[in-house]
Amino acid sequence: MPYLGVTPAAEFTSKDLNGEELILDADADTTITADTDDQIDIRIAGADDFSFKANTFEVQTGSNIDMNGTELILDANGNTSITADSDDQIDIKIAGADDFQFTANTMSVLSGSTLNIDSGATIANSGTATGFGLKSMQVFTSSGTYTRPAGITSALVFARACGGGGGGVSDAAASKAASGGGQGGLAIAFVTPSATETVTIGAAGTAGSSSGGDGGTGGNVSFGSTATANGGLPGLGSTAAGNKAGGLGGAGGTGDIAIRGASGGNSSVSTGGIEWSIGHGGGEGGGNAPSAGLAGIAGVRGGGGSGCGRGSGVNTTGGAGGVGYIIVYEFT
Repeated sequence: MPYLGVTPAAEFTSKDLNGEELILDADADTTITADTDDQIDIRIAGADDFSFKANTFEVQTGSNIDMNGTELILDANGNTSITADSDDQIDIKIAGADDFQFTANTMSVLSGSTLNIDSGATIANSGTATGFGLKSMQVFTSSGTYTRPAGITSALVFARACGGGGGGVSDAAASKAASGGGQGGLAIAFVTPSATETVTIGAAGTAGSSSGGDGGTGGNVSFGSTATANGGLPGLGSTAAGNKAGGLGGAGGTGDIAIRGASGGNSSVSTGGIEWSIGHGGGEGGGNAPSAGLAGIAGVRGGGGSGCGRGSGVNTTGGAGGVGYIIVYEFT
């Protein structure tokens, strides 16, 4: 349709409202106004619902943005977003991966994601904490395969190697005493276990023979490649009067903490064989020193076997070392 003068479109685009309200609907309760400098206010049904300021969009009290399940993209390349396309569930995607999920009263950290607590932060629990922390434990006293249970994310491994055997004494005229074997070493490691790990438990140190033989070195133990402990060294046998040093404890090996095992007890015989002592096995599981003429006492739980002694024409064997073990404390 032809017009004389300025067309309506041109008139409108050049119109300066100068802070006046622009009414948009028939009943005059939906408007746009800019009566405050550098601010645009949108009123719907008589209520101020939204405002625009320099570089800012504000949703006013009592108003909301209904995404209706549509994804809200947050970053420049479009792979970090928030969406609620499932009823009563909010999904947070970062770098293209679903990392976190919120449902009624629950926050979930999804598979492959990590909840990191910074140094100096505090977790305060005013209710009942469930589903995390120490979950279970596995104990190995022989070689086998560790299988990680579902939900386990980390483990604390204690690996105690086998104890050394105690020395034996031979049947000879002189009084004599043998020393005790050393305790197996201890390795401690905090690990993220694989789905399966190889567990190796070596053999306990053998008892020294009644011909005055030395005991045997304790076997090593290991949990995959993350924790290895070395066996205790053997006690020394005796075929004649004299003092014998106890076997050293095994070295801790590899792990976050490596602790050498306790040494076995020394043995001694005084001049003339009047006073003597028999070496005990090293460590809390070490065998106690026996009475004269009795065989040595075996160690347990990685402890060293005791030595033995005689003064009455009896040949005796030492005590075997204790078999080592691995304990795996499992956490979620």
